[in-house]
Amino acid sequence: MSEITLSELKEKYCNELANRISKHIEYAKERGMQWKLEVFNEDDYFISFVFVTKAFTRYYEFNKETKKMTNEWIIGSVDCKKMLNIMESLEMEETV
Repeated sequence: MSEITLSELKEKYCNELANRISKHIEYAKERGMQWKLEVFNEDDYFISFVFVTKAFTRYYEFNKETKKMTNEWIIGSVDCKKMLNIMESLEMEETV
């Protein structure tokens, strides 16, 4: 993952995405929360970004071809812990 600034986001992708993330940054700043904005994953068609605080993560997926946001999720830290517990409870089966 690599950090990205709002100006880079506006310049390379779209204002809608940058404006939406900007509101979340303001929310975090007003509450004294530390945060990071990073490129989470990228391929030929999509790029995803994460806005992360200690309390939650917002995940944004952007379609490079259409230049539009395709998905946005918010995942709380408690939710992450629950998901990890479920994942760890599954038995890993070996594939032949």
